[in-house]
Amino acid sequence: MQKVTKYIIRVLKTIVYFMVIILIILGFIALMSENVTNGDYSLLLKDKGFIRILYFIGFIALFYPYLAYASKKIYLRKDFGEERKYVEELLASAKYYITKEEGNKLYFRPKNKFYRLMRMYEDTVTLTYKGNEIEFEGMRKDTTRLARYIERYAENG
Repeated sequence: MQKVTKYIIRVLKTIVYFMVIILIILGFIALMSENVTNGDYSLLLKDKGFIRILYFIGFIALFYPYLAYASKKIYLRKDFGEERKYVEELLASAKYYITKEEGNKLYFRPKNKFYRLMRMYEDTVTLTYKGNEIEFEGMRKDTTRLARYIERYAENG
């Protein structure tokens, strides 16, 4: 149930995010166009253009969370309890900090506020550990990058 709720929230955030971007672009075009400055906005969205934009955004928003979020498992040479200090240092060097800890889960977020805004505040990376296994969950780009840091550390010591 919780995964479905997260998915729906991510879809709605994506719709709002893309709508804001498109409205900013349309506003910029309106300011630069001569026809719009005379009060004629019909040229911007002819033939139900706004409805088509809404359909397009809705279509993208349905699939974006599925494609943009992933999980990745990696294995350490030792138990996570022994390697935890190094894992936290690696994530701190990647400019992530711990926001919460629950049982065998650690939640990380990036420090950069602008970066967080551009990611619609869906930037939490969850690290779940069990023995020497670590699983990262979050945005695909972040999980892949952070998992690669840890894998390199595990390989090289």
